[in-house]
Amino acid sequence: MQTNHGNRLYGSEQFIPNVIPIQRVLFMTVASGGLYFFFWFYLTWKQYGDHTREQVYPFWHVVTQSVPIYGLFRVHAHMRTYAGLMSSHDVPSTINPLLAVAIIFIVNVLSPAAWLITLQDHLSQGQAVAALALAVMQTAITAWLIIRVQRNLNRYWNSASTNVGHARVGAGEVVLAVLGCISWGLMLGAVASESFRAL
Repeated sequence: MQTNHGNRLYGSEQFIPNVIPIQRVLFMTVASGGLYFFFWFYLTWKQYGDHTREQVYPFWHVVTQSVPIYGLFRVHAHMRTYAGLMSSHDVPSTINPLLAVAIIFIVNVLSPAAWLITLQDHLSQGQAVAALALAVMQTAITAWLIIRVQRNLNRYWNSASTNVGHARVGAGEVVLAVLGCISWGLMLGAVASESFRAL
């Protein structure tokens, strides 16, 4: 039977490979231009289901992020669920579901705005700089949110077992990082070169 003593949840000493190092979160989020959020959203929901043995649907959980408004409710549910899990095991938490929803709402505005600018027929250098600035802003606040929440999750996993390891680097996050790097390259090229903007 599981008991709680301090922050150690005895009875849950199986190997838990769920910790995601903060340096990895930062690198992947920046490299992917914020796209890492979708992989992280999938992975941490899967981890929750595996850990609690509850039936969850990580793939569909991520797909909801393509649905206006409803996706924000799923972000709230994601954060609320983990905050509740930590609270039920007396693990300190600073997860704020409403703040997470606000951040993702802002990201959902900034990201399309950046790409809409780049779709102009005659993109000027000023417009290219504006698109790059918006991309940097949305990436920065996405990284801030994921890092803030992941610190809480790492604290929980370290409290859940004495046998904790790092989550494997998945193919999905590598692909997103590559796509993000290509996107950064295109935006930087548009800022630096008039001939590039004319393509």
